Amino acid sequence: MKKITWLLFSFLLISALSFSQSREKFNFNSDWKLKVFDDAKAAEINYDDGDWNPVTLPHAWNESDAFWFL
Repeated sequence: MKKITWLLFSFLLISALSFSQSREKFNFNSDWKLKVFDDAKAAEINYDDGDWNPVTLPHAWNESDAFWFL
């Protein structure tokens, strides 16, 4: 019984270590912009978003309204 428990523990440990080495991190937090309105032209390739506010993720679209009293 001890041998089976030891083999199961070894297998789980080796499996966990092999999966942790292949993990990659991606930073998708940069270069997001926000403007709260609906514009049909926003889907165009050359759309000018220069007046939009830069934000990071996570972000609440109503953040300025929610904390107006602070």
